[in-house]
Amino acid sequence: LPKLPKLPLRLARLFGTMPTPATGRVTVVLNDAGLTEAGVYGNFKPVAKIGEAVYGSFYEAVKVAQTDDTITLLEDADLYFADEPMYNFVYASEIDLNGKTLTIKDGDLRFSNTTIKDGNIVVEPKNYGGTAVFLMYDKELTIENTTITATGVSGTYLIGLEGNSDLKVDNSEIIIDNENPVKLTPVACKGTGTIVINKSEIAFNNINGHSFLGGKYSIVDSNIETNGVKTGFYIRNGQSLSIEGTSTVTMTNRLASDYQYDINLYGTAIYSVAEGATVNATVGRN
Repeated sequence: LPKLPKLPLRLARLFGTMPTPATGRVTVVLNDAGLTEAGVYGNFKPVAKIGEAVYGSFYEAVKVAQTDDTITLLEDADLYFADEPMYNFVYASEIDLNGKTLTIKDGDLRFSNTTIKDGNIVVEPKNYGGTAVFLMYDKELTIENTTITATGVSGTYLIGLEGNSDLKVDNSEIIIDNENPVKLTPVACKGTGTIVINKSEIAFNNINGHSFLGGKYSIVDSNIETNGVKTGFYIRNGQSLSIEGTSTVTMTNRLASDYQYDINLYGTAIYSVAEGATVNATVGRN
């Protein structure tokens, strides 16, 4: 057969008939999960994974996670929803920080029954609109073996519990260390939920808000220290505060003159302190 004429260089590029020079590496095409058919990464750097599927950002993993999924961080990451606020629902049952740091840059993160464990969370220092940075409706959030730093964060609530939502802080730290008073209530329970703080360290400095507003609290073998806050605990009618085990609660330099005590009890609120626990704070019933 006669040889076909060579295409001009411009047309060869257009129709894809240009030979590929040898480069010593393989270029791969990734599918939506960030994997090739053979499971090879190419120039892609995975940041998070769900099972065997990997993602180039934590945000992409959050978008597809279902209620029985675990998202595992593979690198330090940010969480920012940009122009897609509909994806601020976190359905994953577990977020394994895997020793990494997750920086949160958006508020009103609506969690399902979720455990966050084994790493660090930094909330970007800025003013957050909406209700809370971490927000639950009739759900349970567990923070386990994790340090949350929210210095410089202002807004309404850091952690907000709506309806019958519960919070458990286990072997963790929550740190807010401001140079000047900032408007924020770190933990607020507007419903009937319970808050258990177990073997954890809580330190709030310079907050123009209630440290703990509403809820049924069990403080177990933990240290809580506040300095320069509006009030420490604000326990409403029918709610409770139980300081258990060897816990130490220290509250100094209360900001607000319109609240008489560091620990304010209202109506039938129940307050108890175990024999081995220590409370260095003023306590009164209003």
